[in-house]
This record gives sequence, structure tokens and C-alpha cells, in this order.
Amino acid sequence: LPAGAVFNSTTQTFSWSPSFDQAGTYPDVYFEVDDGELTDHENITIVVNNKNRAPVLDPIGDKVTDENSFLEFTVNATDPDGDVLAYSASNLPAGAVFNSTTQTFSWTPAFGQAGTYHDVHFEVSDGELICSENITIVVTEVAAPKIGVIVPGSEVIFQQQFTVNITVDPMTAEIYGVQYTLNFNNSVLHAEWQNEGTFLNQDGSDTQVYINTINNGAGTISFAATRIGTEEGVSTPGTLAVIKFTAILKGECTDLNLIDVVVSNENGEEIDPIDITNSSVCVDENQPPVAVGKSMHRYNNEGEKYLCKVYFDGTDSYDPDGEIIYWRWSFGDGNYGTGELTNHVYHSWRWNGTGYDPFTAILTVNDDGDPHELDDSASFDVMVYTAGDTNGDGEIDILDATIVGLEWDHVANFNGNLYWYDNPRGDMADLNNDRIVDILDAVIVGTCWGHTAW
Repeated sequence: LPAGAVFNSTTQTFSWSPSFDQAGTYPDVYFEVDDGELTDHENITIVVNNKNRAPVLDPIGDKVTDENSFLEFTVNATDPDGDVLAYSASNLPAGAVFNSTTQTFSWTPAFGQAGTYHDVHFEVSDGELICSENITIVVTEVAAPKIGVIVPGSEVIFQQQFTVNITVDPMTAEIYGVQYTLNFNNSVLHAEWQNEGTFLNQDGSDTQVYINTINNGAGTISFAATRIGTEEGVSTPGTLAVIKFTAILKGECTDLNLIDVVVSNENGEEIDPIDITNSSVCVDENQPPVAVGKSMHRYNNEGEKYLCKVYFDGTDSYDPDGEIIYWRWSFGDGNYGTGELTNHVYHSWRWNGTGYDPFTAILTVNDDGDPHELDDSASFDVMVYTAGDTNGDGEIDILDATIVGLEWDHVANFNGNLYWYDNPRGDMADLNNDRIVDILDAVIVGTCWGHTAW
């Protein structure tokens, strides 16, 4: 009898449940009957047909991954009958691949493929029976690589030269190459140059710049570069390119927009999408300062021997959109000075034959415009008489002494703009500009008695 078979002689019953491993032909299974004297027998053949059993798929389980992250796993199965198995997959996400030979699923979800992918189907077949499993793959969203236009500030001033950086942040990607075109308003800005930054070569790898063009007529700047001589991309943020502009139109703005941006990874594949940040810049019109200069006395005297300081005031000067940072004075006699308030001693006067001509003083102020300062100048007259001359007739005599006497002990009043503003004759008598008429002024008249301006 075959292994496991049983014959009950009492009930004359043969019974057998062949196991899955007992398929085959069993000849010469012998049966005999005996009445005590005679016997009879028969040999039979039992054929056990093979019964196919389904293959068994190892549990795969649901998967979780990130955008731009490589997901790979192998599908395994066994067949209790030892049959040759065939593997297959269906309902795969876009871009996913299943290799039936290596039984391997592989996928790098692109940026933008975040989501839940249900009923990703895997099955194995022995040619007759199958075993399958549906799994769910969850792709978590991550930030896409970023490229942006970085300006030094939202406002620049007319004729200012400034640089704009094109920066790249790979986020979780490895970047091998980048190309872009930057659009700008060519009536507002003029592009001077564009240089490669350090982003692609930050680890010392070589790079190849394929495109580096400026078209000011069209208002476009193009750039394209890759790494070379390495299989790896860049994963650290950096500056891809630097562009220098000059602001050429006051009071206008321009967008700085990136178009035709293409970014490649270390496998030569396009990374998509890319998070693009554009920018804009406005050209301020730096208004010039306003110079306001004056002499603080109507009448002054030459002071080479008898000191008479002429006082100058530039405090009324102003800058409508900033501050004045520098005051410089031309006193009209070939000498110069600086400061918001200053003084000067004239060593000469200007007699024209019948009277005095004033000196023409000039105040020039500079504002705090950065990087281009603006200035403004204002001229005004400074009347200077010869020492001791109070009435301006060019001769020192009793008339001058009389004016000093009439103004004796008078003190100058000041209205914030001019000394002796309410008493011009007192200003004439104040020969040394010390704002009081006293013996010092009388001494000057006395020592200069008889002097003339000619």
C-alpha cells in the first residue's frame, strides 16, 4: 500500500488521503481474498493526480515616503508546490516602476506628487493560481527647491549701482544644473554684468557656464550652468549668480521676474515644480539739499590789524529727504572754511572809487545720499569796510566818531537771523563785531583817523 493508506480486512475497506506531496502513480497495489483453501488476488494501480496549491505572497504592507525621496522594496512569495512564479504589479503611481525579474518596486515621487495612493496592486502567479495584496502608499509633501531674486532693498536712488543675487535653496533635492532668464524694465535699470556665484561649485567641483548673456535692449538676462566631473549634486543653499545694475530712471519701479527656469538633479532629470520668488525695485529720486547762507552782520570791517570777525550762518540750509552732512564756504576773497557756523577775518575790502563793492560769499552743502551725494550752492553779499569806517564813505573822520558816540553802550539785539536787525546804525558803529559799541570801537576810529579806502 502507498504510505499512509489503510486496508480494513473486517470491513474490507481501503482508505487513503494522499498528501500534497504524494501525487504520482502507485502500481501493483495488491489485494487478496482467501476462503481457507483457495485464494484470489488482484494488483491494481492507483494514480494520484497533482492538486495545485496557490502561491503565498509575503506581506508587503503600506508604505510612507517623502516627495523627492527614493522608495524601493522587494516583493517575495513562495509556492508550496515549488512551481515557477511570475510577479506583476498594477495601478502604480506615475513614475513608479516594478521590475518583475528582480521583483523590485522603485519610485522617487516628484515634487507635487504628495498624496495618498490607494490599491497599488501586487500579485504572484504559479500559472494557474494567484496571490495578491493591495497596499497604500502615502507621499508626504516637502518644500520644493527654491530659486529667488534677492535685491539689496526695495528702493535704490538714481544712478546708484547695486547687485542682485540669484539664490538657490535645494531643500531636500540634489541640484546639478540650473538655467533661467531674468526680465527687467530696461528704461528703469541698465544691466552692467552677470557673474557666476558659488552655489554649484561650493564643494570645489568644477562647473561649466553654458549661457551668460545680457540683452539690455530686450530687458533680459540669461544664465545656464552645471557641475562637471562629478556624479553628485548640491544640497546646500547658495548664490547661483550675481548681477550688477545701474538705476537710470528716477521715480519708477521695475519687476525682476524669473522665467524659463529649469533645474536638473544628479540623474539628469528635471526637478519640478520649483518655488520661484521674484522681486522688484524702485528708483527713488534723491532730492538735493537747499543751501541758505548769510552773514550775521549787515556791516563788517577789515580786521587784519584791528580784529573784526565776520560771522557766517548756514543753519537755515535743509535737505527735504535726508540730512545735510557737509557745509563749505567760499568767502569771496580766495579763502575757504567749513562748518554749519563759522567765521572769517577779511584782510581787504573792495573800493570802487565811489563806494564799496561787497564780496560774494558762497555756501555749498552736501546731503547724505548713498552712494551718490547731492549738493547745492547759494551766494550772498558780504559788505566789508576798511577798519574804522562806520558810514561807508571810505574815509575815517569825525563823522565816524560821531556815529560811535551816538551808539555808545548800545547792545545788539538778535532775531535769530541778524544782529542789530533793528538798529543798522548800531551795526555800523560796532566796528569789531562784538555786538556792543564801546571804547574798543572808539579806539579803532582813533587809530585809523585820516585813513582812506583808496
